[in-house]
Amino acid sequence: MYCLIWHKPLIELCWEVGLRVPEDVAVLGVDNDPLLCDLTNPPLSSIHAGFERIGREAIISLIRLLEGQAVPKSAVLPPVRVAPRQSTDTLAVDDPDVAAAVTFIRRNVGRHVGVDDVLRAVPLNRRTLERRFLQALGRTPLEEIHLARAAAIKHHLLAGIPIKEIAPRVGFASADYMARFFHKATGVTLTAFRRQHAPGLSDGE
Repeated sequence: MYCLIWHKPLIELCWEVGLRVPEDVAVLGVDNDPLLCDLTNPPLSSIHAGFERIGREAIISLIRLLEGQAVPKSAVLPPVRVAPRQSTDTLAVDDPDVAAAVTFIRRNVGRHVGVDDVLRAVPLNRRTLERRFLQALGRTPLEEIHLARAAAIKHHLLAGIPIKEIAPRVGFASADYMARFFHKATGVTLTAFRRQHAPGLSDGE
């Protein structure tokens, strides 16, 4: 499996030559334009470069130059984060049934899926599924569901979506229930996570 950094036409080219995204090729873009990323099939994971920060640093350097101060000839600013979507939603495990189960969980994270739903999607009984999950991943199917839901909540928090709008997107009946789940799963509150990892965003209560 290869991971390529490119843009939407690459995904279209993959389909044309018979490569599945992300099963055969994981595709990672840059700029994180929500309109473009969400309209691709599958939705495109992308690097959030932080152009606001780049512009701010450029202005600061320009001001220093105008004031006669020395500035570095070049500067390297790391990207802010990767915004994960389905184009890189792959799992490198040898067990195809476990991989299929995890894919089902991640792609249905917006529903209130449980282990019974996974069992209907993968032809295994509960005991076998749990045993093979533990062998492949070191965790149970239920723990994988919780991890997927927590990851989806983090993604929406970093995207600046108001907290009350996130709950129905990840299968929670209320924002309060989601907040309790997130705190138990991660050890931090929703607002604390957003302030720590995306300080430029409002809390969006």
